[in-house]
Amino acid sequence: MGTILLLFLCFLPGCLALTSTNIDTDQSSLLALRAQISFDPQEILAKNWSVASPVCDWIGVTCSSGHRRVIALNISNMGLSGTLPPQLGNLSFLVSLDMRRNNFHGELPPELAQLNRLKVLNLGVNNLNGLLPNWFGSFQGLEFLPLRNNSFTGLMPPSISNMSRLAILILVNNSLEGKIPEEIFNISSLEMISLGVNSLSGSLPDYMCFHLPRLRFIGLSMNKFSGQIPSSLAQCSELQALSFSFNKFTGNTPKEIGNLKKLEVIYFAMNSLTGEIPKELANLTMLKFLDLSDNNITGEIPREISNLHNLEKLNLGWNTMSGSIPVEIFNLSRLKLMSLAGNKLSGILPSTVFYGLPNLEELYLNDNNFVGDIPESISNSSRLYFIILSDNKFTGPIPISIGNLRLLQVLDLTSNNLVCDSSYGPIPISIGNLRLLQVLDLTSNNLVCDSSYPELSFISSLANSKNLRKLSVSNNPLNGILPDSVGNLSTSLQTMYAYGCGLRDCIPDRIGNLSNLIILSLYNNQLTGSLPITVTGLLKLQAIMLHINKLSQVSLEYFCYFNNLGVISLSFNQIVGSIPECIGNVTSLRYLYLASNKFNFAPKTLWNLKDLLVLDLSSDSLTGPLPLDVANLKIATAIDMSINHFSGGIPTTIGDMQNLHQLSLAHTNCKVPFQSQLVVC
Repeated sequence: MGTILLLFLCFLPGCLALTSTNIDTDQSSLLALRAQISFDPQEILAKNWSVASPVCDWIGVTCSSGHRRVIALNISNMGLSGTLPPQLGNLSFLVSLDMRRNNFHGELPPELAQLNRLKVLNLGVNNLNGLLPNWFGSFQGLEFLPLRNNSFTGLMPPSISNMSRLAILILVNNSLEGKIPEEIFNISSLEMISLGVNSLSGSLPDYMCFHLPRLRFIGLSMNKFSGQIPSSLAQCSELQALSFSFNKFTGNTPKEIGNLKKLEVIYFAMNSLTGEIPKELANLTMLKFLDLSDNNITGEIPREISNLHNLEKLNLGWNTMSGSIPVEIFNLSRLKLMSLAGNKLSGILPSTVFYGLPNLEELYLNDNNFVGDIPESISNSSRLYFIILSDNKFTGPIPISIGNLRLLQVLDLTSNNLVCDSSYGPIPISIGNLRLLQVLDLTSNNLVCDSSYPELSFISSLANSKNLRKLSVSNNPLNGILPDSVGNLSTSLQTMYAYGCGLRDCIPDRIGNLSNLIILSLYNNQLTGSLPITVTGLLKLQAIMLHINKLSQVSLEYFCYFNNLGVISLSFNQIVGSIPECIGNVTSLRYLYLASNKFNFAPKTLWNLKDLLVLDLSSDSLTGPLPLDVANLKIATAIDMSINHFSGGIPTTIGDMQNLHQLSLAHTNCKVPFQSQLVVC
């Protein structure tokens, strides 16, 4: 009887389906995939996927123990290129397909819809394109769908809601647009919705969390969403992370979020949120990251935030909050980053402020109205590597204890009212202990050098900072002398700014040791004498700005063999002589300022600088006729040769210089043969 029943069942379509595919079908499907691989850098599939060995022994292939059918295919991270063949749809027992981190391209073949046993479909980090197909809805047993970092376009298909067991949906970094289908918010099994870095838009429905009891993460950052953040988020009681940054959300931060007791991450930065920070956020005792930066939030920082004892990152920067920082916040001992920059905060920093912040690594208080001294207790936050306190009203000296922050990489105290300490001068020598320092910016303070010790001794101490890339002491009344020890500064130094400092005497010879210097800016000082020949060693220099000094001996020949030099600014000095012919070799030049000196000759090669944008030779002693070749400066926007002794006419070819906005020949003897609004005579 059993045999007859079996024979009868085999006439049914289902039995035909069972017998129509076998391991040979799986083998053919995988060989079809191998045939579509155009690049196999390690030749794994080319050598291992061979008919000479059983399919179930192939790399990346897993077979079931009973039917001996392919149930999992994992060829991730192999650097493969190619397309997906339709034969993949014949792997009828497939439960998991993992092809992430390769370079597969093209559209998804519709035959994949036949994989009705599939639970995992991971095609993330490839170059797949086309629309997300409607047939995704046929994967009713699918649990994991990571498709991030591809090139999918168009709308999200509502049929995704047919995946009633879906737990993980990751579509980050594609080119999707339109609204999120509201049906998706009915998939009660969802634990993660990650849709960041697309062009999705519209508002979020008020009921979005009514049917998502398991949701732990929702990421919508870097899209075009608008409207208010729904207060119903409080219904997603398992939420651990909310990432809504870089959108167009408006309105207040919902106070109901304070009910999400498991929440660890809030990223609401770069929106248009208004109102005050709700005190209810203090209930989120598991919170580690709070980022409300770059919004329009007003009011004061609620002192209740000090209850967030697990907080590691606090970023409230670039809003319009006012008042002082509640002292209780300085007891958040796990805090690693504090950014309150770009607000209207005021008041002083208490002297004990840093005793309760032993783990602080990054401190951003710039662009506020803080006053008073920078506390010596700052050294208690011994893990600090970024300190940005610029654009405030801090007074007093730079704390000598800063030299104890051995991990410090960036110290920016720009635009304050810092002054010298009578015992150690404008800058404490202890800064030389900062061996990892990369950026030291003290621009625009009131640091004055002791006239009895005119050499800037702190320069010598910085020789220990072997990673220093930027040094700026500009716009301070240092009134001192650059010591020869400037040549001991790190060869990593790329930018040096000391303009407007009252520097006097000569530029040291050893400045030529700074072989990686890109920008040297010493303008608006009282420097005298010559430019040392050692500057010829600064072959990476892109800009040299020495204008408004009293230099008298500068040979432009020093610059003739620089390949990257874009700016030479020597105006308002006392330089005498000719512009050398070799200046025409510096084809990288974009800006050449030689005004208000005593140059008496400009070579014909000067007009070979076809990429020059601005040329200023005004108030020199140039003579003779204007060369016809001036019109070679075809992209120049401004040429000033006024107050010289040119003669003859202006070449008519100047009229063809379409980018020229201004040509000044005022107070010369040139005659204008044509009418032009550009020419000033």
